[in-house]
Amino acid sequence: MIGFVEQLLRFASHIPTFHLNVQLLVDFAATCEAQLDRWGILEDVDIAIHYISEIVTNTSNGDHDKLQLALSSLYRERAIYFGALDDLKSATEHGPKPQALNDTKHTSWPSKAIHAGRTYLAHGILLKDTVKAQGYLNKATDLFEKVIAIGSGNIALLVYVCESLAWMCELGHDAGAEPRLRRHLGSYLLTDILDQQNNPRVSTGKHIGRIGFCYLCLFKKGSNQKDLENSIKYYNIVMNSKAIDKRHPCRCALLIGLGHAYLYKKQDKWAAHCFKTATLLEFAIPALRMDACFSWAKVPNIDLVEVYSNALKIAPQLAGLEYALSHRVDNAKLLKNLVQEATKAAIAGNDISLALMWAEQGRGIIVAQMLQLRIMFTHPGIPIIQHKEPELADSLRRATTSLHQLDALMGTMDVKSTRKLHRDGVRWNHLVRKIRASEKAQLGDFLCLSIEKILQLGRKRIIVIINAHGDGWDALMIRKGDNRPQHISLPTSNERFSSLRKDLFNAGLRERRSGDGASGTTGSDNTSKVKGRAVKKIGAQPPPPPTPDSILKIILVQLWNEVVHPILQELGISVSTILP
Repeated sequence: MIGFVEQLLRFASHIPTFHLNVQLLVDFAATCEAQLDRWGILEDVDIAIHYISEIVTNTSNGDHDKLQLALSSLYRERAIYFGALDDLKSATEHGPKPQALNDTKHTSWPSKAIHAGRTYLAHGILLKDTVKAQGYLNKATDLFEKVIAIGSGNIALLVYVCESLAWMCELGHDAGAEPRLRRHLGSYLLTDILDQQNNPRVSTGKHIGRIGFCYLCLFKKGSNQKDLENSIKYYNIVMNSKAIDKRHPCRCALLIGLGHAYLYKKQDKWAAHCFKTATLLEFAIPALRMDACFSWAKVPNIDLVEVYSNALKIAPQLAGLEYALSHRVDNAKLLKNLVQEATKAAIAGNDISLALMWAEQGRGIIVAQMLQLRIMFTHPGIPIIQHKEPELADSLRRATTSLHQLDALMGTMDVKSTRKLHRDGVRWNHLVRKIRASEKAQLGDFLCLSIEKILQLGRKRIIVIINAHGDGWDALMIRKGDNRPQHISLPTSNERFSSLRKDLFNAGLRERRSGDGASGTTGSDNTSKVKGRAVKKIGAQPPPPPTPDSILKIILVQLWNEVVHPILQELGISVSTILP
């Protein structure tokens, strides 16, 4: 259906008099949503948003409302997938208006209230600890409970109101949320479905998983062991679902929830197993897989090297082509700290080769995916894929070629080309993910940089990588022609350089302001003119503030004495100069 409607949409975009059936477009949007929910395929959602946004401006009355709701739902699902508040803002703009939510007697009010409530709930979950989150969660809960009160409730709605109240308990926003949550969890509608499921379908399984989350929030609030047992019980019911298998995107979040429940149960082995399994789910949302890594790292007595090894395989996907540039930049800040801590853990485990490999991977993590794109045609694993998965390999080649062509136009791309780059990036990542998960190819992470490749680079040159983390700085080195990396700790700290960078920035601001503001001329020793007005100098004057040049000199001297000089000495390069 999706391919057929996309062809119609492209045809209609060239012929203004060609009108598409509105219900067909609504069904098309719902199908694209389902593809994202089931397979994590974002491409169709992007295309649906693009075309429906253009069509909705030319509709009116009932047709306009239907398309607006469909568009709002698409934005909301994309926001949940990427954690993007700007998409949630668009979902709210295209969703039901406040006046429509006040007209409770209208026949369409329940569906509009549920739609708005789900958007408010998504807002509250993404904002989490902010004050605004409380307002959104309260709005969502009130709308859901009003719909239930007029007799229009169902199992899905009960689950939504329970989830909203659970988040209020989790964030400590409302002391009265706990009794309300327990009352809804005791509804016969929920207890009947929860106690009769052995192999739930996707929709039912997701509801049961949310109930498991609700009981976990209740346990964290009141430490009732019965709540914790219920949480583990319901999470495990979903784990037995054949429909929510390792290729289903939502399995990752469910495993993370179950892992946290086991962690509170003091069953660390099972908790680590859940988190580790979640990190290995290739078809899950990359951000969720990274959350699983962070949770895994908190398990007592865990092997951090194994945790970070998995985290760094996921890391490039968080700065990947399927993300908008703003998301890539935000994720890059997170990944920088991740790489620093991973390298530090490898050094602590005396695995210098691994530390060097991780530091090099992290050094170019923003461009890592573009590097993968460059080597795609020459990678030795491609012929193997071509032989075992010819259709998959051909699709990958086409997607790679398209990205190469668009990349050449990066400097002068219009909105249409930017959207195409985004969609092609999503397609390319989806194909790479399928290859990694392919049982026929069995290549695993075939684009990952290895220590062997780094050592090859060291045959003709010296390689030095600095890892600056919270506790200090380390230097990882390969001597020219050597096949064994070395490590030394450097006598410097992040705090000192952070302070100097701040001073440098402030000095630059002062210099710019003084240059802009001084319009008078300096007078005698006792007076000066500032903007044409004489000001008398009284007593001793304070020393002038440091200039950018003077601070930069301090930074360069410290870098030489505490970083460059020790490294040169370790490499056997004779340098005797220590700067004052």
